[in-house]
Amino acid sequence: MNNLKKTKRQRAVITDAPLRVRRASRRADKVAATKEVPQGAGAPAGPTGKLGAIVALMRRPVGATVAQRSEATDWLPHSVRGALAGALKRKHGLTITSDKTDAGRVYRIAEADAGVTT
Repeated sequence: MNNLKKTKRQRAVITDAPLRVRRASRRADKVAATKEVPQGAGAPAGPTGKLGAIVALMRRPVGATVAQRSEATDWLPHSVRGALAGALKRKHGLTITSDKTDAGRVYRIAEADAGVTT
């Protein structure tokens, strides 16, 4: 029999840990690696990429509308609103405020989260 072609069950029997245990430990290692902060780095950096662009727009004193954020990221408006609720509010814990103006609804990051001291 050719030893190169073994089923998943046969490969799992060869190792001492079950396949699901090995996968779980790999996932735990990945999570631990992302949570490690280098010595002297201080607070972890904010979002990067397109989320970082959204945050930069919202940290301006004038804030940003959904249309402005959509144009800056090339996302559809529902994606921009979803990123606001999911990634920025829940994952990054930012406090978002909104005001209704003549230009439409303007969103800003609260001063406490923006690093502005009063």
